[in-house]
Amino acid sequence: MQPPSRIKTVGDILESNMRVGCEDIFLQRLAQNGILSRETLFWHPVKPECIHSAKTTTFNIGLDDFYPALMVLGIGIVSSFMMFIIEIYVHFKARLFKKKMEIIPIYPFVK
Repeated sequence: MQPPSRIKTVGDILESNMRVGCEDIFLQRLAQNGILSRETLFWHPVKPECIHSAKTTTFNIGLDDFYPALMVLGIGIVSSFMMFIIEIYVHFKARLFKKKMEIIPIYPFVK
């Protein structure tokens, strides 16, 4: 006797053997009734036509138009780098101050 995990039902056997045939019959019925073309148009719509052709309208973007964006980017990079350096400096000083306070104990009764 086989273990329960290997037992197959009649539905499993029919499904594995008849799957390809059923799909073919189903697609054939859709094509006969005209539903297949409708579904194809629904799921794959026609690409819309462009109003202005690329051949008739040309435009050039120069550095004068792009310069403000580059300036904002540059200012952002420089300011973030400066903030990074300041954070490193503050962290180093805080760690140095903490280490200094651990080395020299402060007693209130000793001058």
